[in-house]
Formats: sequence, structure tokens, C-alpha cells
Amino acid sequence: MNLISKIEGVTDVNSVALWCQCDIASESDIKRALSLAEAKFGDKIHVLINNAALFIFKSVEDATGDDWDQSAAVNIRGHALMTKHCLPAMKRAGGGSVVFQGSISSFKAQPNCATYSTAKGALVQLARNCAYDLAKYNIRVNSICAGTIETPISAQERKEHGWTYAEWEAQKIGDVMLGRVGDVRELANATLFFASDESSYCTGADLMVDGGQKPCTLMTFKSHL
Repeated sequence: MNLISKIEGVTDVNSVALWCQCDIASESDIKRALSLAEAKFGDKIHVLINNAALFIFKSVEDATGDDWDQSAAVNIRGHALMTKHCLPAMKRAGGGSVVFQGSISSFKAQPNCATYSTAKGALVQLARNCAYDLAKYNIRVNSICAGTIETPISAQERKEHGWTYAEWEAQKIGDVMLGRVGDVRELANATLFFASDESSYCTGADLMVDGGQKPCTLMTFKSHL
């Protein structure tokens, strides 16, 4: 069952769902999506999850100017504009929570990830700046930095390189303390924490959901010095 079918299948009396196509590289698309949401749910927004991403599998040597432009448009600019245009509705709500989906790539260099890693590093810094600017409106802003999670992007990477799942997994878990790939539900639970009042005193934070990959990577690097 695809995502749209799941959204359309929400029938619980306490749940209402809406989907729309939105290219967050387009400011007009962002405004249109928010107008649809306002028409469906009212003029207040309590939570924004900035989750869209564009992954281009190229090195610095191979990435073109268009690759850099497209990556920045989706992975940085789009999230900044989505946050900006959600502000009026969040202010009407008396505050809220914005969650940016960063990545282990925000902190770690990886093969053929030049545009993505650069953009994800910038995205985490954008979240911190938003946290500073929006605190006066009682709006909290945090980022989730995921390690290796099994997602459609993972399948895309395997296809690009011609890897089997076992080959891909072996490459990914070598520096993961927990020794396994993460599940999207584990990422969702961390996102729900920041979206909820359980994190009411958290803003400007980066939460690693990486199975211990970041500290393990740093220790491995130090051991080679």
C-alpha cells in the first residue's frame, strides 16, 4: 500500500488527513499547499515537520552546477520557505514545534554525497537559527539527525550501485554501535517527541537517531591519527 492510499484510508473519528503534491523548491507550491491545509484544518498550525529531501549520488568532481542548485533548492531553501510561510498560522496558535530532518550526513563526509551532506549540514544550522529567531513566538525548533534507516532512498542507493541488500547493509553497519540498520518507526518516535509537549524545554537541539554511528565514526577517525 503506498503512502497516498494510507492517508486516504485514515477513517478514525479522531483523525483527519489530507495529502497534496508540493514541490518545496517552488514557493508558489508551498503557498498553495498551506492554503489547502488551512481550508481543511483551519487557520492554526501547531506542528511542522520539514521532511522532504533530494539525494544526488555524486562526488564533488562529478556534481554539476544544476546538481548543487537543485540540492540547495529542496534541502535548504524549501525548508526555510516552508517554515517562513507557516509562521503566521503558528503565531495564531500561540506557538508550536518545527522539526527538521537532518542526517548523520550533517556531520559526516561520505562517498558520493557532496551535495547532500553539504545541504544537510546547512539544514541543521538553519534549524538552530530558526530556534533563535522564533523563540519569542513560543515556537520551538529542533532537528532529528538520522543514521542509516531503511527507506525508499536506501533502495535507490542500492539500485544506483547494483548492490544486494546484504552488500549494502554490510557497508552501512560497520561503524554503527548497535550493529544494525534503523527502522523508520524509530525515526518517527524521535520526531513525535520533538513535535509533542514532552520536549517543551527543548529548542535548537540536534537529536542523533543513528544507533551510535556518529560517536563511533569519530572514535574510528581518532584511532587512525
